[in-house]
Amino acid sequence: TIVEPHISRAAEHLPFVLSEYLARTEDLESEYVKREDDRNLDAFFNDWIAGIQHQNENRKEMIESVDPTLVKAASRAETMYRNELMKLKGKLIRSLKQQQENQIARIHKVHHHLFPNNNLQEREVGVIHPLNKYGPEFVSGLMHTLEHETPDTHKFLFL
Repeated sequence: TIVEPHISRAAEHLPFVLSEYLARTEDLESEYVKREDDRNLDAFFNDWIAGIQHQNENRKEMIESVDPTLVKAASRAETMYRNELMKLKGKLIRSLKQQQENQIARIHKVHHHLFPNNNLQEREVGVIHPLNKYGPEFVSGLMHTLEHETPDTHKFLFL
């Protein structure tokens, strides 16, 4: 299988080795999501809010001892802060979702170039494509590269 430079760069950003792309793209997607889904954002933000509430209780007592009429203002400030944290959580979730969609698109791109139509590259892509792209010396370079290789395993040739 020929690995062109742009595919090699795309694959570098993914958590798979090239041989894993023999699997179906749906399986690769599932595996990627499973590997990346260990972030528990709900617990992270709930802990953050609980810490703020705990700190604010002590401060509200101090505010009440100085001026009881300002306790409602302190509660509103806490509510506004909590609302801003929830907005931040939403933005973070959207950002992670976008990153995940970008990575899944990369998975599809790499898989499609390495195994077009879920088949071996040499069975789907004719020799004309690399000859047009890299010139007639491509075949001699390929033969030189494979000269000492044994045909016992699948090979990835990086250009």
